[in-house]
Amino acid sequence: MPWPTRIARQFQIIPEGSGEMDLHGPYNKLLNYMFSPTSEYTVIPRSSFSITAKDRPNPETGKPPELAFMLLEIQYENLPVLLFLITAPAVVESPLAREMADAQMRGQLMSLAGLCPLNTLRGISAFGTKLCFFTVDTNAEKPEVQPAAILRESEKGIEDVAPRDRWTKDLLSKEGASELMELVESIKRECDTETGSADDFMAQN
Repeated sequence: MPWPTRIARQFQIIPEGSGEMDLHGPYNKLLNYMFSPTSEYTVIPRSSFSITAKDRPNPETGKPPELAFMLLEIQYENLPVLLFLITAPAVVESPLAREMADAQMRGQLMSLAGLCPLNTLRGISAFGTKLCFFTVDTNAEKPEVQPAAILRESEKGIEDVAPRDRWTKDLLSKEGASELMELVESIKRECDTETGSADDFMAQN
């Protein structure tokens, strides 16, 4: 098992059909395990909110679909270094839900890129335990979020702008856990380097 039993169990006991709020506890426990509360890192529950796809009404009900999110922000010395955007697991099979999550993740990263102390701000979109990893170069003159956005081109048959295969990494699998832990270790190394550079500058002045 890639995670300690006390952490993995919190995800495993979530009932089928659960919403994003049911994932708050498990993710909070996991993130505080990876980013110790006694360190310079802080896990901040930013907000819970819903987005309505007003231009995409349900053909059966005529009502626009709504998708709920929960945003967690990991800060280092009060500056953002990682975002977690959490959504209910059941809707990962919906192209529209993935598109909405993709757009939200990109928007959140772009809005915080200027505050990140590192060269790269990371973000993770999570449908339950299914993860998609995003990055943005904070030093770029015109920052662009990766993976690259896909533009809808109906005439070319391109309708799915957030493909399901971008959410193939499972947090509870060995591969998914390994990629997440590697990302966290990269963040910590970069933060240590940033702190060392700042200390050197202060010592010279």
